[in-house]
Amino acid sequence: MLDRLPKFPMRGSQTLAGMALLSLLFLASSARAQPLRDLDTHCPFHPPTTLDQWQGRAAQLRLQLRTALGLHPAPQLDAVQPHIYGRIDRGDYEIYKVTFESLPGMWVTGNLYRPVEIPSGQRVPGILCPHGHWTNGRFMVASDEEVQRQLASGAERFASAARNPIQARCVQLARMGCVVFHWDMIGYADSVQISYERAHRFAKQPRELERTDAGWLLFSPWAEMHAQSVMGLQTLATQRAIDMLLQLPEVDPQRIGITGASGGGTQTFIVAALDQRLALAFPAVMVSTGMQGGCTCENACSLRTGTGNVEIAGLIAPRPLGMTAADDWTRTMPQDGFPQLKQLYALCGHADRVELFPALHFKHNYNHVSRVAMYGFVNKHFNLGFESPVLERDFTFSHPEELTVWDPKHPQPEGGEAFERRLLRRWSEIADGQMRSMLRGDQPQVAALGQVLQDGWRVVLGTTTLPYADLEVHVERLADGGFEFTAGDLPAWRAMIAAQPLPDQADNAHFGNQPPADDDHSGVWQPWHRSAGDIHIDIRSPESTRRYYLALAGWRMQPVDSSDVGSSASPLLVQRMAWQPLVANPRLAAAYTFGYNRPLLADQALQIGLTLAWMAQEFPDAERTVGGNGVDALAAAAGLFCAQQRNADLRDQWTLECDFQGFTLSNVDHIRHRAFLPGGLRYWDWPGLLAALRDARIDLHGDDLPTAVRELERLYAARNVTIKGAAPAEDAEDAAEAPEEDAE
Repeated sequence: MLDRLPKFPMRGSQTLAGMALLSLLFLASSARAQPLRDLDTHCPFHPPTTLDQWQGRAAQLRLQLRTALGLHPAPQLDAVQPHIYGRIDRGDYEIYKVTFESLPGMWVTGNLYRPVEIPSGQRVPGILCPHGHWTNGRFMVASDEEVQRQLASGAERFASAARNPIQARCVQLARMGCVVFHWDMIGYADSVQISYERAHRFAKQPRELERTDAGWLLFSPWAEMHAQSVMGLQTLATQRAIDMLLQLPEVDPQRIGITGASGGGTQTFIVAALDQRLALAFPAVMVSTGMQGGCTCENACSLRTGTGNVEIAGLIAPRPLGMTAADDWTRTMPQDGFPQLKQLYALCGHADRVELFPALHFKHNYNHVSRVAMYGFVNKHFNLGFESPVLERDFTFSHPEELTVWDPKHPQPEGGEAFERRLLRRWSEIADGQMRSMLRGDQPQVAALGQVLQDGWRVVLGTTTLPYADLEVHVERLADGGFEFTAGDLPAWRAMIAAQPLPDQADNAHFGNQPPADDDHSGVWQPWHRSAGDIHIDIRSPESTRRYYLALAGWRMQPVDSSDVGSSASPLLVQRMAWQPLVANPRLAAAYTFGYNRPLLADQALQIGLTLAWMAQEFPDAERTVGGNGVDALAAAAGLFCAQQRNADLRDQWTLECDFQGFTLSNVDHIRHRAFLPGGLRYWDWPGLLAALRDARIDLHGDDLPTAVRELERLYAARNVTIKGAAPAEDAEDAAEAPEEDAE
């Protein structure tokens, strides 16, 4: 291919003031360096060799998880105010009904199991029990046939436990002296403000209904770009459940544990990875290098890009971590996953604190055999003093009508689509109000806000998904004077020399202006002739100015066959993926693709960043400018941000010159849009990205600069970001003094 590219000899008489126009074309040799990863892709864990390496990686990964779940920065909410009522006496233990708000208007519902006798002045462990995807969850009532099958197979010892094994573990842990909270996943039992079908079976929703004047819906592009998901809501509910337990005077704050299976196992290790208040975790039949989580409630954009469940579970180290394996996706854990966790725990000095209890003769379960392993693990690490093994006793089965929290004195709250829109808008207002309060604060608060934005954008653009600062970049000089770049798992890209930008023929009949069919997951490249001059890099030295025109990852170049496109076509055919590909999943939830793969614009930004860093070395004494227009202005700004994350010495060495031409991320109306960027709206769109830069010079062109730029001038000043074209400082100060929004 390369020897067929046109050659353009340059003569001084052909330049203007010594300017040579070069075209730098970033090319993907294939759609991606490797196929799209999905929830079933094998995801091995490679432990680091030193504790310092792990601690650095762990900090990056926790930031990624918090950001993906909409919890960065941690939301400032009122203290949990639980309603605990409706005591049920079961002799040696008692059951209460519990409700509290995780977010304003969003109610957590469940039951508290408590030993009847707790010695005066003694504190006991608190255990959280998320239930997972068992039919009806807290209200599970297995059929007589299923009960008999469980008893006959040896999975259960008593009919009551076979009827509802989740209830069984709550009862047994209470009998062991623990206070246990068992609550509903969204859409289960009493928690139906967002329905089961919405939270767990989502497949598709009409685009015209995704955003209205009243707000947006879950799974819409705007929810994803605000980092709002069912997974995030459930994670927040679990953290608020920890808050609730810690309010109980009989609960020992040093002995808070969590255990759940399947989807409840996902909640278990995700929250334990994030929240150091959990002293012990026992996720059953979930942690593995295989299937990572099949439900929409277990996935969120950016959550597992560059990582997987085994590494995430490793964040629990050195706290005790117990797991089970069965004849499901966890069956390979004894050979693939657990040895690596054992190695990590040994690195942390506590190899004895991680255990796996395989029972591969059972299918997916949290049956009595598995629960006995958990009871022993809790007994051992919380020093409960029971002889091993700890076996269950029979108990009185509690029916749904006994356990339900709603009654005439405690009426069921409003739910439905209108509620969902208000909830997401309120969640966004809380986050936005919290950051704007920092913006109006003193200098340390403004500096802290800058760090929040910087950290958020690091995750949004994927710098935490690979060791970006230390990523080895290979640059090969090509025979025609161009360059080929390879780095990590990024698509290969090239710098090709041409005399001028390619002509724009965007009306080519082969280019698709509409998104592909919902069931089209092929990610086929579509040909499109377009100008390569929307993104440019200028290198100015006393001798000359060289302009590099860019086309980014997601593009490729090949010779044109005139029989295909006509004799008037450009000598080069630029193929552009008009819409981002999705993984082959019939359910159109963005997290199934972008929970495991970086979006296109993030790959572009990472490539630009590496190129800017390389050019700084190649042209150390030159003045350097990077810029673009419209969506490409966002890519240019993101690339400069990535360059600074790779090398802090690049601060104040580049000028960003761009015209956004009215583009904002709120214009992105499809999860396959080339600029779909999960989390981007959460961190204030491109004005927030500019504020995440440090020591930068920015020239903004265009007639109408958004108010958001003027409002952030104080933050730009704190981070030494100089913006030409913005409103006068006094206007920004007036905006900064506006009344604070209520974030309660």
